[in-house]
Amino acid sequence: MNQYCKIQLLKDFFLTKLHFCDNKLRFNWALKLSFFLFLMLLPVFKVRSQTISPTINYVTGKFEPAQSIDFIKIEKKYARTVEASKKMFLRKETYTQLKKMFTEAAKNGVTLNVLSATRNFDYQKNIWENKWRAYKNEPTDYARSKKILEFSAMPGASRHHWGTEVDLVAVTNSYFEHGEGLKVYKWLQAHAAQFGFCQPYTKNRKTGYNEEKWHWSYLPLAKQYQKFAQTNLTDASFKDFLGAQTAIELQIVKNYIVGINPDCQPN
Repeated sequence: MNQYCKIQLLKDFFLTKLHFCDNKLRFNWALKLSFFLFLMLLPVFKVRSQTISPTINYVTGKFEPAQSIDFIKIEKKYARTVEASKKMFLRKETYTQLKKMFTEAAKNGVTLNVLSATRNFDYQKNIWENKWRAYKNEPTDYARSKKILEFSAMPGASRHHWGTEVDLVAVTNSYFEHGEGLKVYKWLQAHAAQFGFCQPYTKNRKTGYNEEKWHWSYLPLAKQYQKFAQTNLTDASFKDFLGAQTAIELQIVKNYIVGINPDCQPN
């Protein structure tokens, strides 16, 4: 094929005329163009994959992560224990970024592992009701719930329902205040945001749960779920567990779902 034909083809291509010199060349150019467009659109597909359509049942944890195609089981090498890995699931988008963060941390001499991940409504209900029974000596139901809410969410109000949350390394703030724990926490503070993660429960907030240095949230999805939850849930939405009658007085949506680190809030 002569040089003139090639030049003419380029000219026609950019003028969107797409006149070709012969049938064989038409096929070749169509193939190349298709591949080029595929590569150009890949970033669009990646962005769209992180756009979700929440539902009430989803944000309140009324589903089974193990049966959802959007979730994946955490591999044992990323879990604190082999036994724990058998029960822990995350949304695939969250897990992809979590693994990248773990890899980068390891390069910097920081060891991360997952203690807890997605919890559905029934899982959270079990946690809540066990504590409800344990705090039976509190003077009122309000005080009983308030005590549990220092570190545990009501069923239906937990961010752990969303597949975007992980508890890392240890579940006591004191661990992260010295030695290896302090090294881990400082690294997370400096680098977690590069992978989309934020600490929702920091200190010095006016409302919400106590500080949790171990709890990290994958914001590209969590922001969407939170925005939906705080718009579509009311305090009367929380029911079917011991102590649910206190949700309205405690203003669960305003004080606990919304009461997070401003850096983690949806726009």
